[in-house]
Amino acid sequence: MIKINLLPRGLREERKGLSRGTIYLIVGWVGVVLILFGLLQYEKFRLGKIEKNIAAAEMETRRLAPQIKVVENLEKLRAQVEKRMEAIDKLDKNRAYWIDLLEKLSAAVPDNLWLTSFKEVESDQNPQVIIEGESYSLNNLATLMLRLDRTAFFDGVELNWVKQVQEKKRKTFSFQVAGNLKGWKPITPQPKGEKKGKG
Repeated sequence: MIKINLLPRGLREERKGLSRGTIYLIVGWVGVVLILFGLLQYEKFRLGKIEKNIAAAEMETRRLAPQIKVVENLEKLRAQVEKRMEAIDKLDKNRAYWIDLLEKLSAAVPDNLWLTSFKEVESDQNPQVIIEGESYSLNNLATLMLRLDRTAFFDGVELNWVKQVQEKKRKTFSFQVAGNLKGWKPITPQPKGEKKGKG
């Protein structure tokens, strides 16, 4: 069958339809939209999977919370024990020195005076000691300081502070003195994992 288009030339061109370029452009945009939609669905899937993993990890953390707390407490306890062991080891290595020092300190304490605290302030050089106590008179405190300064263990003994205390109708003097230790030898800690003697 033969078809003849009797429309004028102007109307004939309008009825031709979309050009190839326009069709390609539309197809391209449709493809881009489909790709973006696919990527969006994939990201939603990934996000949902991550959220599920986070929820599972949170549940596992809550389940293991008591064990984690026990482990943390054990770590703290181990650190405390190691610290005490280091202090004991240090005292053991300097045992003879500390025994002599405490004997001299005890001998230097006059009557009517008593000590309440003895602290070592460590340093790379000779460490300081801080001694606190109470006395019934300032003369006894002066005697203590002179005696300490004359021993072979203390040097540069100075009075940090003194204050009068009234207790049960009795007057006492609370004090703090400080001095340098003489004859003290610092102990270099042995690195962990290093064994004594030749292997």
